Amino acid sequence: KITGRMMHTLDGARAVNTLMAAASAKQRKKVLKSLKDLVLKIALDQSGRLVILGLMDVVDDTVLMKKIVISELCSDLYGLASDKHARVCLLHLLNPRCPRYLPPALVETLPPLDQLQVADSSTAGESQKDKEEKSKAEKGKQGKKGEKSKGDEDDGDGVEEEGASGGGPKKPLTVKRRELLSGKDGLGKKLVDMCFEHSAEMLCDHVKADVLAEVMSGGVECEMAEAVGCEEMQRLYEAVAEAATVRVPKTKECEGEEEEEEKEGTSILTDYTGSRVLRRLALLPAPKSPEGVACFASVLWAKVFKGNCSKWLNTHAEKVLAAILESEDEKTAKAIRVEITKLLKPVSIVEWQIKYTKVKNV
Repeated sequence: KITGRMMHTLDGARAVNTLMAAASAKQRKKVLKSLKDLVLKIALDQSGRLVILGLMDVVDDTVLMKKIVISELCSDLYGLASDKHARVCLLHLLNPRCPRYLPPALVETLPPLDQLQVADSSTAGESQKDKEEKSKAEKGKQGKKGEKSKGDEDDGDGVEEEGASGGGPKKPLTVKRRELLSGKDGLGKKLVDMCFEHSAEMLCDHVKADVLAEVMSGGVECEMAEAVGCEEMQRLYEAVAEAATVRVPKTKECEGEEEEEEKEGTSILTDYTGSRVLRRLALLPAPKSPEGVACFASVLWAKVFKGNCSKWLNTHAEKVLAAILESEDEKTAKAIRVEITKLLKPVSIVEWQIKYTKVKNV
């Protein structure tokens, strides 16, 4: 109860995160259970959200985290993605501690990374045989202590019992993030479904676009792409590429064009905000997943620009086309050069591209 009251101030959130990092597994479990049915409210709180991020870092029992924290976050994913502060609870699993979303002053309220990696470095030199023997010894000790209570048996995967005496988390951060995102109806799948359903709206809003971009990036260590699979990522890429041609009301930056077009609206590609977001997405590298996923730039080229470049020149869509030219897909970049070189004459492709981006492989 005291923890619940503390986390609604910045200093209180810092204190809770410090306590959770030093707590035993059983103590963390008690705190987690006390947050049941309150997670969404805490995530929407400007200071409380930092405690959610801390829990994602220090709690090794991902089964319990999914049951209490992730399940509540999934109940209103689009609402969280639309909130400037709450969206960090989603972004932390995709691009943790990124200064673009969380200022350094707030990152300092989270458990230090070196404290979270102590367990990893301490077991780095152990052989597989040593680890197995250590695991058997731990299980033997637990058996002598007697049976656990029925409530405790149902609530976790047993991983945290290794850290029952405190001393920090034992599971690598990348593994925890992957486990929190995975599952047939897990957070990763639901994030893809949410982005698929609301792709047009997310492309036109910078706050929501950050979530869309991080989902499409596949995660900083490819956790997202591995959790949902190649087919789901490809499905999302195609949906976003199709949404790029959806017509939306004109923004103020696009005023001054013909009245007839203004009444009808403009496509996201030619919208000021939408084109900037699409440019960012086109520059994303393909997730380095074992299954292999094509980069978004090649999908966007094939579905929207190929054979229609003349339609998009001299509009905001030019910056998106220039970004595709700068992408890592050399085959697509070559196809663009062939198609637009004759359309740009007498201007060279170098002179045209340099207006929007750094010249690369031209």
